[in-house]
Amino acid sequence: MPLAELQDCMVRLARGDYRPIANEIPLTTVERDWLNSLKSAAGLSVTADIQSWWRLSRLAIAVPLTVELLKRTRQEHLIIDYITNAPVRTLFFAAEAEQFKQFLSEQDKLDLFIKTTAAYECAMKNASLLSAGFSNKKTTLTPSFMEITNRSAPMSAATPLFFDRNPLKIFHALLTAQPLPEFEKEDFFLLVAPQLPNFWCKISAAEYLTLTKTD
Repeated sequence: MPLAELQDCMVRLARGDYRPIANEIPLTTVERDWLNSLKSAAGLSVTADIQSWWRLSRLAIAVPLTVELLKRTRQEHLIIDYITNAPVRTLFFAAEAEQFKQFLSEQDKLDLFIKTTAAYECAMKNASLLSAGFSNKKTTLTPSFMEITNRSAPMSAATPLFFDRNPLKIFHALLTAQPLPEFEKEDFFLLVAPQLPNFWCKISAAEYLTLTKTD
């Protein structure tokens, strides 16, 4: 086995991904037996536990609402699937959040509200990082839609989002450890942007369509 493939296998084993041993990479019998023997090694177990704890902690800090919502809806397995199958590509929390958001967006059976919550948390984190460049353009009052879209800031820095329920009620329940409210259909549109006082504001359906239309 080439050294690069061997290193890749060992990195995957450390995060609990045993697919290379199973069938993904062609191995000789000796190589397969040796890698299988590592699965029960105490050192690898400790390494895997530390990496899992580290990545779980990063996600809990980077996207706390999304993580809590997955737990409340008994879908924690998606967090484990992500940690097991998605390689560590960055040490930055915002980038980890983006990677997790992308992973969730690819889960066909996952509720749209949870996917949008992940997108919201990523957008808020990015807006916070970009906000220093808009410090002289912020207002104490929430600006109107036209004021936002007419500012010199590129609209690529703004993220329009659609929720099929009122996110404020659900986020409040998550943050205060209260039971989640019963499902109540409501079209809720908001905009996340670094020039907003709290990085977000509610917008109308028409404004959302204006921001999301493609030429």
